Amino acid sequence: LYGQAGLGFSAASHFMGLPSLLGVMRLWREGIRNLLQFGEVTARDIMTPRTVLLTADESMTAAAFREANDPLRFSRIPCHEAGQADHVTGYVLKDELLEALVDGDGERLVESFRRPVITIQEDVALPELFDRLIGKREHIAVVLDGFGGLAGVVTVEDVIETLLGLEIVDETDASRDMQALARKLWERRAKGLAADQD
Repeated sequence: LYGQAGLGFSAASHFMGLPSLLGVMRLWREGIRNLLQFGEVTARDIMTPRTVLLTADESMTAAAFREANDPLRFSRIPCHEAGQADHVTGYVLKDELLEALVDGDGERLVESFRRPVITIQEDVALPELFDRLIGKREHIAVVLDGFGGLAGVVTVEDVIETLLGLEIVDETDASRDMQALARKLWERRAKGLAADQD
């Protein structure tokens, strides 16, 4: 690529500007470093923890779920059996729920929108996780703890963010890092319990 027809370093730095080129080179270096460590990272390391997940009780109607969770920020929402948040049975697409509401079909149960979900153990390495998600053409997997309970969810986006070393944030993200948010909420609860015991 950098042969006769390609750009040399000096031409590329002139074309892009040296600060831009250095930024690209830093990203490239970070990506290579992350790629080398890719096999050491597990689903547990990158998942969105259960404590900050939005899940849907599959016995609710689409309208009731939307009313209780307005605005709906996530495109894929794990669903669970009534009263058993640890027993995820699949996931629903936000767009399908909203479409049903627009079509006047808000009394449909969340269960009727359910799609099957991949389940993985929390110690699965990222290359295997990525292969499973891509192989099944899925964007989300449920992460199970050592007892088969819900530990969290992980997405293709989480894997790509880890590989690139960047946080992919869009206009609907209320928090950049869901694991940091989970830790912060846990610390607040712990402080509240300590205050209650005093």
